[in-house]
Order: sequence, then structure tokens, then C-alpha cells
Amino acid sequence: MFAEFIISKNPSNLGKCAMLSTVVSSKLLGKMAETRGFVHEATLTGFKHLGNLAWDLEHNGGGIRTLFAFEEAIGFMVGTTVLEKDGISALLLALCLLHSLRTGDSLQGYLDAVHAKYGHYRQHNSYFKCPPGLHSPDVFKFVRRQLENDGLRTKLGIKSVKDYAPSSMITMELERQLTITLRTSGTEPKIKYYAESSAMETDSALISLVDEVLAEVMKPEMFKLVKRFN
Repeated sequence: MFAEFIISKNPSNLGKCAMLSTVVSSKLLGKMAETRGFVHEATLTGFKHLGNLAWDLEHNGGGIRTLFAFEEAIGFMVGTTVLEKDGISALLLALCLLHSLRTGDSLQGYLDAVHAKYGHYRQHNSYFKCPPGLHSPDVFKFVRRQLENDGLRTKLGIKSVKDYAPSSMITMELERQLTITLRTSGTEPKIKYYAESSAMETDSALISLVDEVLAEVMKPEMFKLVKRFN
């Protein structure tokens, strides 16, 4: 909603503007960029990467101005006055969006209109809790070996894999426009996953497919990983 509202207020010369996100955040922003013509890039997790990229695009990228950046479940960066997540500017943007709505309209209606224009991107984000003594890099070593198995990749419909080594983060692109990213938590004994599809018809179908893929790729029971309740 924020991105669409910002676009509506900056209709010209979007080719010299950027909106940024991280690799674990919704791919909807990238679809909006394809449709509307602004620059979109995805960084590693953390607002330091978003802020640094925004600065670099403006000063070393031909004066490309970042209008908006966000990370899933973390926060928003509106403009470049503050190169960090900033709740105050995000609150002001939300109030401006609310003020712009016509009588009888709602934020849900605004969001529905965004989905109607660009597609409905369903998400399922959760985590596995690691048992005491388990080192999450060992899990990722196993996952990497699993993903080298062409037969398993074919069985699960995995079309491509992006490994962010030496970081413990891997992204899988699958059939049905499904993306699954695995990464370790930087603060807790958890392995997080972020799944999104623009082709799944229901949330339950998405969750079921993600569970099937992770059961084969990670073997959670072998590592005694405890999944958070969906």
C-alpha cells in the first residue's frame, strides 16, 4: 500500500527513482517495478544494507532517488532523510494515505485494489527452533548437499537455487511461482523460512506445499528441529 501510494504522488520520471527491499521480503514490489518502471533492488537482510544501497544509488548510481524501502516484519524507510527504518515517517505516510481515501473507502479496499492490479502474493513465514547444542551451519551444510541432488530438485519442482554463502541463507525458486528462503536468525537459536507465491489459490495450499519441500530438503526431524505452530 505504501509503495502504491508513493507512486501515485510521483507519477513522472519513475525511471530515476528506486524502491528497495530485502531478499526475504515480498516480491510484489519487484512486480510493481516491472509494471511502473521504477528501479527495484533486493539486498541482504538488515536496514544497513538498504540504507547503504539507497546512498550508493543516489551518489554513485546516476542520481537515482530512493523513494521507499522495507523489510518484512521489521519496518519502513520513507525517502532518504533517515537512512534507517523510521516509524515516525512511516506513521506520517500512513496518515497521508488514510487522509487520501474517499468517504466509505478502507485500507483493506486499497490493498485489494493493489492485488487486483499486480497480483495476489501469498506468504507463509515461520521458523524452526533449534535444540540445545545444534549449530545451524550444520543444517545448512546438509541442505546444500540435498540441493545438489538433481533427482530431488526435479521431484520437488526446484528450478534454481541461490546460495548466499558464507552466510547461512539459501533461496529456492520453484514451480507455481513459489520462492522459499531459509536463513538463520541473528539473535535466536532459530532457522527462519520465508515462502511466497503469486500462483497459489489458498493459504492452506501454500503452507502444505512449503511443508512438503522443507521436509525433504531440511529433514527437520533428523535435527530435532521444532516447528512453530502455523
